[in-house]
Amino acid sequence: MGRGVPPGPHARPDRGPDRGHRRPVHPVPQVKAKVDAGYRGPAKEFPDQVQAPPLKPKQDAPPEEVAAWDEARDRQSSERICVEHANAEHKQWRTLQRYLGRREDFDETYTAIAVLVSDRAAER
Repeated sequence: MGRGVPPGPHARPDRGPDRGHRRPVHPVPQVKAKVDAGYRGPAKEFPDQVQAPPLKPKQDAPPEEVAAWDEARDRQSSERICVEHANAEHKQWRTLQRYLGRREDFDETYTAIAVLVSDRAAER
């Protein structure tokens, strides 16, 4: 039996520095993103564009530091939640959940639903 492919940039042709792995999150530097803890890597690579929650303090940290961390984490979560709800809302529309139309018409359908979701959110 063979040894398999060793890990590295050649193992996944869609990854690596020559395939755009380290390009900015968005080519427009004014675009900012608040993400959850799972995106800490991009937040480290692009600190001007991506903001992840603060790191948890060590176990022996003073109570003031733990309280400051908890407040910063809550604040970042509160700023992010409205965007998370907007992202989830369009997925609840039956038209998108069970789209059976022609593939070339999907973009137009999705755009129409996104406009409706945006209008509903603006009314709130």
